[in-house]
Amino acid sequence: MPDALKGAYVACYAAALDYQAALKKGVQAIAQMGYKFDDIKNGVREVPLDSWAAYIASVWPEYADQMPSAEQLPTVVEDGQVFFGPFIGFSK
Repeated sequence: MPDALKGAYVACYAAALDYQAALKKGVQAIAQMGYKFDDIKNGVREVPLDSWAAYIASVWPEYADQMPSAEQLPTVVEDGQVFFGPFIGFSK
């Protein structure tokens, strides 16, 4: 992370059987990237596969081309992958 930043918010997407397993996978993935996990902000939610395209269009429209497409998502879920939305840094 750049020196000027104290931390960042990031949406984590993890395929798992339940939200506890998804949280564990997300925390492990962020730690493997060399970052420290502090806390969950704004809760945990499930995004059904058939709602993914609408979700991305409403939440991350400017980053839609950098997120898995609705066509790719079933494979991502089957493979149990973890991926992140944009990192939003803050200085204080």
